[in-house]
Amino acid sequence: MNRTSGKSRFDRRGGGRLGARLRTRPRRRGVSAVEFALVLPVLLTLVGGAVDFGRCFYTYIAVTNAARVGAEYASTNPVTTASFPAWETAIKGAVARELGDFFKDPPPEVAVDMPAADGSMKLVTVTVTYPFKTLVDWRGVPNEELDITRTVRMRMIRY
Repeated sequence: MNRTSGKSRFDRRGGGRLGARLRTRPRRRGVSAVEFALVLPVLLTLVGGAVDFGRCFYTYIAVTNAARVGAEYASTNPVTTASFPAWETAIKGAVARELGDFFKDPPPEVAVDMPAADGSMKLVTVTVTYPFKTLVDWRGVPNEELDITRTVRMRMIRY
């Protein structure tokens, strides 16, 4: 502290050493905008990839659950050759209810096989296929739809 003025020699207003150093510093205006412009495409690519990855696994889990629900309905409701068309329609309805409104466009494909005897028990097979398309067109990745298919075989409880 200077005895006569009452100011420290490092005080900005006093023009001490620190103030002189601040005045000679090069200006850095706009540097953060340039850094942001360089980082933004990488950040958006990572976010887009995470969203598509999450959507793909959400679809996979939903299709798996729908196939299980369809197979459970098929295994607990008896069927004959005459009642097969109505039984198959009921299974497709159970699958559609499980998938909900999110999977209506395009609709999933549901295939149901007539229960076949496998040794001492009858097994029913339900296959659900849903075409998945990414939100982002990724370079180097084919833009075709990816069919997510799940097949569930379950023992008939009532037949």
